[in-house]
This record gives sequence, structure tokens and C-alpha cells, in this order.
Amino acid sequence: MNRLLLISLALNVVLLMAVLLVRTEPIVNADGEKCARASGDANGDGETDMTDAVHILSALFLGTPDPVPLCAAGGESSLPATGQSQVRYPGDDASYRTGCPIAGRFVDNRDGTVTDNCTGLMWQKETAPGVYSSSAAIEYCESLALAGHEDWRLPNVRELQSIVDYGRWGPAIDPAFQAGADWYWSSSAVLNSTDAVWMVLFNCGYVGHDIAVYTHFVRAVRGGL
Repeated sequence: MNRLLLISLALNVVLLMAVLLVRTEPIVNADGEKCARASGDANGDGETDMTDAVHILSALFLGTPDPVPLCAAGGESSLPATGQSQVRYPGDDASYRTGCPIAGRFVDNRDGTVTDNCTGLMWQKETAPGVYSSSAAIEYCESLALAGHEDWRLPNVRELQSIVDYGRWGPAIDPAFQAGADWYWSSSAVLNSTDAVWMVLFNCGYVGHDIAVYTHFVRAVRGGL
């Protein structure tokens, strides 16, 4: 009995060491504080799994750091950084680089999707094939089945603009995505208009609008905080 107990303890120690050695990309607020995007993500690596249990047990019995706090749900710290890094004038955007940092923000899930560790949104990695009218873009996203998920939708204009990288040009987007320097539909209609819808141009990040029957590109999104 004692021998089995010792073997069990040894295996648990080996498992613990293996888990602790796994390297993960932390999530941080704008002020650099490590944080968790969801309750249960004790170590702030963006996942809820065995490593979180190990983190909690280590904090309780080994005196290691406490579980990380939840990321701010609103305010400046929950906004993405623009990506600008070249200072043109002291005090401009690149001088401060506020918001969720660009480095390590987008994770290629290797299943046709990209997760944004800043907003918690999951994106279609590739541009949808072909071009669509506004209504057809909505229908495409609503019927999309990708990476085991069927709750895809057409992003609103703020969500779509959130993945623009203003530190890049043509296309102005992180290389984790496959995108053209083109117009992409959002699901947001123009106020006081019966036929105009907001779009984002991924050549430079410009936000504009067009008549809904015209055709443009599409990228689906799911989830969110």
C-alpha cells in the first residue's frame, strides 16, 4: 500500500513539473498587469485547464503568486493598441502606445481561426471566398461552420476596426490573418439610411460606408466578452 502511495505521489510530482514547465503567453492590461480573461483562468494564459489548478494549489501550499485578477472589462485597459510605434511628434499615439499590446495579441489556432487575447473574440483567419452584398455577408457568417463552431456572425464596425494594425500598411492587419488590402463589410448600418452600411478598409484602416447591394469582402467573428 505504501509503495503504491509513493508511486502515485511520484507520478503527480512529475505531472506537476511538466505542467509548470509549459510556456504560455500571458495576457496583460494596458498597465502591464497580468490578468485573466475569464473566471477560472488562474494563471492568466488565456486558457482554463490543468495549469490553473496547479497554479492555485501552488499558491495555497507553496507560497507562489496568487491567482491573477480578471482583466478590466471596460475603460482604456480593455482597448487594443493601434500598433503605431514611429513617433512623429512628442505626445502622439506612438509616444504612449496605450491599450492591449500588439505583441502576442493574436494567436493562430491552426484550425482556420485566430483568437484575439485583447478582446476575447475569435476570428475567421482567411478572408471568406468571393465578395458579398451586405445581406449576403450576414447570411454567409450566420451559416458558417468552422473549427467546430457554428455561432459565427458578421462583426460590427467597432469589432472589425479593432483588428486593424495602424503600424502596418496594405494590408493593415497582423500577419496571423490572411487578408487583402480591401473593404470588408461590418454588420452596422448607417443611421438614418435605409441602404448604407459601415465598412473598414484594410489597406490603411479607414472606416467608411457603402450601399448595401454593392459587394465587398467578409471575415466572420464569434464570441466576445
